[in-house]
Amino acid sequence: MLEIICIICIICAILIFFHNQANYEFKINQLGWLERDKITDVLAEKHPLVLKGVGPVAFWTQQDCLMRPCYSKIPVFKDKGLSDWLMTAKNDTACPWTLDHALLLGEMSGLETWADQWLSPLIQTNPVFNVWYRPTVSCWAGTRGLWQTQARWTCLFVSEGSIQVSIMPNTYKKSLPKEWKGTHVGALTVYDTPFAGDLKFMDIVVRPGHMLIMPAHWFVCWLGLGEQCPMVCSVEYHTPVSRLIKGA
Repeated sequence: MLEIICIICIICAILIFFHNQANYEFKINQLGWLERDKITDVLAEKHPLVLKGVGPVAFWTQQDCLMRPCYSKIPVFKDKGLSDWLMTAKNDTACPWTLDHALLLGEMSGLETWADQWLSPLIQTNPVFNVWYRPTVSCWAGTRGLWQTQARWTCLFVSEGSIQVSIMPNTYKKSLPKEWKGTHVGALTVYDTPFAGDLKFMDIVVRPGHMLIMPAHWFVCWLGLGEQCPMVCSVEYHTPVSRLIKGA
């Protein structure tokens, strides 16, 4: 019995070790949708990737939220419905709902069905990965403050509007303020943290037709561009290890 426990502990330690391996260079790979058969080799480099030429989607747009009554069943707001909020939201409006609500909206929108058809075949190229990588979908609107990727791959795209995504490697975590969640790295000053000058990040503009694929352990936040409130979709491909770490 003791031998079995030791073997399990060793296996877990190895899996966590490989999960924590990351490449923190400021290098952005780019790939066209017609070249997506090369994505496995590109992702193996563990750099952020911009996938261009992704087809438009008909879900999680403002019109979709106005037309389909299913969105009203999700209790995001106490005093108004989602469609009413979207009518007044602007590009700089902060997304007011939590991750739990975003997950419900992702399931309701049809994002999971789209990911199974178009995105998962790119990420899950090995039959073993169909069991190992499990996608989690979520939907957001407006701006979103700083958070850290935990999934093996996090895929971000906009169904409507445009966003400026700021990405920062985990190596700068010690320079962030203690209460860094929900902040925007580009807005941090010495009044927030004495090490604001040490922070280095990169801005990437994501428009309809573009998808940003981020590896684990990077800090991410985004701001809306233009006048329209951006509608953002996220698909995270978790391993059992990343789910365990995320829930810890």
